[in-house]
Amino acid sequence: MLHPEATTASVTLTRRERRALTTALTAGALYVALLLWGIYALGDLLLGVDGSLTSSPLMEGMVAVVCLGVTWMAAVYGFVSGRYRSDGQLMEGLSSYLPLLRDYFLLLVGCAQLTALFTYSNLGPYLAIEGAEWLSSLQLPTPLLLLLFILFTALVNLLIVPTELKWQLLSPCFLPLFSAQHIAPAATLSAFTIGEVSTDLLSPFLLYLPLVLTLLRRYQPQATYATLLSRCWRICATLLTAWIALYALWSALGCPFTL
Repeated sequence: MLHPEATTASVTLTRRERRALTTALTAGALYVALLLWGIYALGDLLLGVDGSLTSSPLMEGMVAVVCLGVTWMAAVYGFVSGRYRSDGQLMEGLSSYLPLLRDYFLLLVGCAQLTALFTYSNLGPYLAIEGAEWLSSLQLPTPLLLLLFILFTALVNLLIVPTELKWQLLSPCFLPLFSAQHIAPAATLSAFTIGEVSTDLLSPFLLYLPLVLTLLRRYQPQATYATLLSRCWRICATLLTAWIALYALWSALGCPFTL
């Protein structure tokens, strides 16, 4: 069962709360305008040494910039609506989520240890290479081989998270195989991407898994990775099926996989 705080109910804003919301949105707009003014009027301050935003202090500190903007809007809303009457209440409101970080960091330590041990064993790359060579040796019809390639990529995605590493391991095995059957590299990459993106949420090595579990435990304190798996596997299966159907339709119509 969900935490009692998770129950939803229709909420009607009072006149003061609506005014506070309007004021907070206005404050947010002013904050964005201030950033734009700093970019175009004070370019030397926020832009990079080459005059671009790519490597500028603004882009490198975007997390802090966004956090500051959200904090500014929250503070404006709190004081205008009457929820905050002092700086102490503001700090108490801003720190209300700090207890969640305790569970987050504990989960993060465990996930980091698991990932480090798995990476040290090289079990993921070994299974990927051996499985790819076995699949390539089956001499199956092209449509069936593409389907198995997508499913195999979806399975490997549970063991290896970085996209570049998976592609480096699988492309030497499958690119020559599919090229010999007149399948364009772009079509092979598309099949690889379908298998990869469909099971990201189920991977125990996902970078954001500790954060997802921490937020889930706010509503279900006993939630584990198995809980997340039981809730999300249907979504991943539906997504994988839909992408495979779209890929088959796209191939049947002879549409190109590149622009």
